[in-house]
Amino acid sequence: MAGPGDPSVAGGHRDPAGWDDEIKKVLAKAEDLTAKELYKKGIPTFLIAVNMCKCNPAANGKPRHQKDKSCTILQCTTAVASSNYDELYQVAKSPCACGYKWPSCTRPLHLQALDGLAKCLEKAEQYVSAFSTALSVIRLDPASAAGYCRAATLLRFLVKNSKRSDHAVDSSLAVLLKHANLASVHLLSDLVKKFVKNGLYNSEQHRHRFKDSYRLLLCQIGHKMRLEEALRDPTTKLPREVASIIFSKLGFSDLSRCLLVSKQWHNIILGDIALWRHLILRSPQGNPGRQFPGFVQKHQHKIRSLIIRDTSRFVVTTSKLHHIIYGLPHLTRLGLRFISHNLSQQMLNFGIPGRTPALLTHLSLDAFFDVHVAERLLALVRGTLVVLDLKNTVGRVNDTLGSLPFPNLQKLRITSTCRQVPVTVIKMEPLVVATPKLEQFYLDGFVVAWSPDPNVANASKKGFWPHLREIVLGRYLTCPPMDVPFPMRGRILPPFSPNMRSIQILGTAPLVAHHVLFLSDAPYEAPAPGTTAGPPVQYPHLPNLEVFRCMTAIEPCHLQPLLETPARSGTLKVLELTAESALASAPDRRLRPLLGRGIKGAPATELAFAQSDHIHTLGLHNFHWPAPSAAPTIAPGFDGHPFLAWLDRFPRLHTVAAYPLWQHDTVAGFFQALVAHPRVRVIHQDSVRRAIDYPAMRDHAASNGVVLHLTRDFCPPSGWNDFEEDGSDDDC
Repeated sequence: MAGPGDPSVAGGHRDPAGWDDEIKKVLAKAEDLTAKELYKKGIPTFLIAVNMCKCNPAANGKPRHQKDKSCTILQCTTAVASSNYDELYQVAKSPCACGYKWPSCTRPLHLQALDGLAKCLEKAEQYVSAFSTALSVIRLDPASAAGYCRAATLLRFLVKNSKRSDHAVDSSLAVLLKHANLASVHLLSDLVKKFVKNGLYNSEQHRHRFKDSYRLLLCQIGHKMRLEEALRDPTTKLPREVASIIFSKLGFSDLSRCLLVSKQWHNIILGDIALWRHLILRSPQGNPGRQFPGFVQKHQHKIRSLIIRDTSRFVVTTSKLHHIIYGLPHLTRLGLRFISHNLSQQMLNFGIPGRTPALLTHLSLDAFFDVHVAERLLALVRGTLVVLDLKNTVGRVNDTLGSLPFPNLQKLRITSTCRQVPVTVIKMEPLVVATPKLEQFYLDGFVVAWSPDPNVANASKKGFWPHLREIVLGRYLTCPPMDVPFPMRGRILPPFSPNMRSIQILGTAPLVAHHVLFLSDAPYEAPAPGTTAGPPVQYPHLPNLEVFRCMTAIEPCHLQPLLETPARSGTLKVLELTAESALASAPDRRLRPLLGRGIKGAPATELAFAQSDHIHTLGLHNFHWPAPSAAPTIAPGFDGHPFLAWLDRFPRLHTVAAYPLWQHDTVAGFFQALVAHPRVRVIHQDSVRRAIDYPAMRDHAASNGVVLHLTRDFCPPSGWNDFEEDGSDDDC
């Protein structure tokens, strides 16, 4: 039985003088000798590790126990054989029968060293010495399961091999039976079970560590032996918080089986309101429709949050939706995924006149395939919604959101199933008008346009979304070409207010960045394609901006009006930019003054206006500075020094996103230098993938205290997880 490799998980003391590091080196050497079957060298090495403990064990000026350990074997086995589990604990705390006072220590590394010695002795077929050493582990710390594990597994091994003609086993059994005053091997088999029972009791009753990894091994041994102590009802001492976390992850079928474990467990679960507040039905099996009405009725006053992750098997019908919307009066959060195609006709009669639906504040619809489903649901709950998440949508979004007011909606995410080339147009004007209190907005997978009221000439967008503070525009979002006249009467979104905290433009389409960040709201008629005259430019005032991420290359002279003020004031915390355009073709000539060149020189110079002592996350995409032929470089053909020099300007930096255009193996030197940077602790990249051995580079980074992530394209925007993942009100 191998003990846990990292003793730090078991708690205990840690010596600031470096004792941990010293003994770990000796332990690693001893374990390596044991693995190589060099037991004669491994045993004294383990003894060195044992004697290194600061508790002043034997051989550090204190007497050692005599070589004959029959006294301690008899004393401990007699205590184990008794029906009182506390007796062995008291014996372990008391002097030996011969009068020797055994050392006592709770340091996990001391325990690991002594347990490793017992293991090495067992491998060397010195079974009696190994057993007495296991007993000394129990005496060292009787509240730990380590000694009980070692003693039980050793005795079990000897009992199993007692019928084989093995001289070492037979002679050891004879000695142990004599020392333990036992008449037969059968009694020794009973002693194995009692060691496990004593260990389970003492490690639970007297534990002084938050987590004892050896106890998990002891529980596994008890399960294999079918011991009642190891098969007890887990809810008897299970913390309420842990039970809530486990229970909230169960599916419908698992939930049904869970209630059948025991009558006591059934009563505890049904009577615990906290367990039902956040309920997730992950993948309902069979046909739970017959049980669902009774299920809802029984728990109607408990369930606050309900998520059905796979409604294709659940087969959501109007009847079940009625039970959810009208049968759960305290429901505030609802998440449905994969709503059936054939529900649209049933939804025409959805709703119960005279009855009040649940006051939902959070609604998540994933892959709803018919606009009528969302339309009827949203019509019932729109007045109280605070968070709305429409993922993988198809169809006419404006027919649902643009036609209904959402007076209290603060967070909205809309993503489409369309990838690469979006075809569905979403008109922003009705959506903006319907959500006056919106604070956070996420849009992806659509062709976005502003369709003004034809009855109002040059209608201004000022005053819309005054509370908006965060916007995320996904990588698959596009705009109509500039030659299309009707949607291009200015910006595609309302002008940003000074309240903006976060702007994240994750796509590379220049039109999106241009029309969101720079396009003026003044009247503008698009010139002919052959001309170079661009539209009027208007820079938003963003003094409170904390996060700015843009995957579109923008010239520094046009970034300066956006970023200089928040950088100087210290509000800017996250900055991620793109040096060169990733598009094969150049952007429209009318956009080149803004988006044509990007960041060509050293970022420390060109982006000096964005330097701030408060920035902790920094990123740059599509950068490549050719290495001068005569100058020393990090990698031949690629010079990463400008990027590293840029990092030196940020004293609080800890996270870096580095996406160079150079994908050859010579970029490995750049990432090695990046790992060695004194401030960098987290790296996001996708260059170390094929050309470079990612596991080797990741291990190298870990040895330097740096976490190296393989993050494709860009980091996903934070704060937009599915709200069923952790139940946070802030998640969408």
